[in-house]
Amino acid sequence: MITGKGKRLGVEDGWRGEGVLKELLPAWLGSILISKFILWYISAPKDLGGYGAYIVYLKKFKE
Repeated sequence: MITGKGKRLGVEDGWRGEGVLKELLPAWLGSILISKFILWYISAPKDLGGYGAYIVYLKKFKE
């Protein structure tokens, strides 16, 4: 899931805090309604999005 990094002030100032999606995604994935579908999630490594992304592993449901 791509969340983005947050707001950028300028090249020399860097990022100002975390973006709303980046900040709230862990709570959303851990909520009662969503967590039953999530096996686990991790911050993405640099080659897969880095700081602005998560890798989310979904549970497999059998019919």
